[in-house]
Amino acid sequence: MKKQNNKSAALFQITGEVTGIYQGAKADYLTVKVQPDPDDYYDTFRVAVDKDSGIEEGDNVKLTGSCTSFWNKNKKVMEYSFNATKYEEV
Repeated sequence: MKKQNNKSAALFQITGEVTGIYQGAKADYLTVKVQPDPDDYYDTFRVAVDKDSGIEEGDNVKLTGSCTSFWNKNKKVMEYSFNATKYEEV
């Protein structure tokens, strides 16, 4: 079997409304509400973006980037991080 290059990645695309922004030291963290059906339940995701993104609360955005996971020993749960490399208002 041929050895593979380690170029695999987990990617995401999230489209929704920004309902909150936490301004961190190195990045801004958006809370994005995703609601596929107006009469149904919705999900929220926290996504890191560049501090100079210009995204504001209430914006409808499409975010694309990479996601990673890690085991939180203290909480005993898998946690996920979403880091946007591309963002646009929709």
